[in-house]
Amino acid sequence: MIAAGAAYDGRYTIASVTATVITLTTSTGATSDTRTAALTNPASIGNPSGTNDLELESSHNATGDVGLEAADSIYLTETRGTLRLALAEALAGDIRITVRETATTTTAADISTGSFTGTVTFTGTMITRTSGSFDTDGFEANTTLRVTGGTPYDGWYTIASVGALALTLTSNFGPTLGVASDTRSGVTLTGFGSLDEDRRSAVVDLLRSLADRFPQVILITHIDSVREGFDRVIRVGLDVSRGVATVRDEPVGGQDVAA
Repeated sequence: MIAAGAAYDGRYTIASVTATVITLTTSTGATSDTRTAALTNPASIGNPSGTNDLELESSHNATGDVGLEAADSIYLTETRGTLRLALAEALAGDIRITVRETATTTTAADISTGSFTGTVTFTGTMITRTSGSFDTDGFEANTTLRVTGGTPYDGWYTIASVGALALTLTSNFGPTLGVASDTRSGVTLTGFGSLDEDRRSAVVDLLRSLADRFPQVILITHIDSVREGFDRVIRVGLDVSRGVATVRDEPVGGQDVAA
């Protein structure tokens, strides 16, 4: 973010950084204009209140690793593709790192190719079809599913298992508009991966290493397989029939979750 009381004030995405030059992915519109400006808070990465993340496209021109260290807090959003995080250390504050789940440019290992458009039936936690194969279409368990097509069920879900004619999700669609099942045409299903198993384990290990520095570490994710790495799981769902969010504690490792 640039704050100078000038025409260039606003939020930009950093493409690259050197000792004396910050290169942006979009132009400020100026040919050359020298100003005195505040670019960042010297103690924090991102706004120290947590209301305005530093936005970074870390692999804009080539693959890059990211190391973060701040005297206070770190609030960072990777705007596109994969964030390869080498270090994140906030000496006296909080850390919040956001990676957007998107179909924009990324590596083949990070995204599922699952895609289907046609007629499907929504029933409880399942999406079924009458022909073809979700397996052949590239859908995978423990990845994120996006439903679009103007249905009441449009949104983001996590795939629990994949069969030729059925996708089973980790959360229920809720009562299906008062009927046992609901068949819709023109529905597009898109599967998105995130991290492979090795990278997921590395992220969980990194978060565990922060436990001795912070009283609480919170991970928000669509990837169900990381749940075993945490002491408490709170699942947020959607009750389509009532149009409200649902929140519930879930047991971890076969044990009840403490309140």
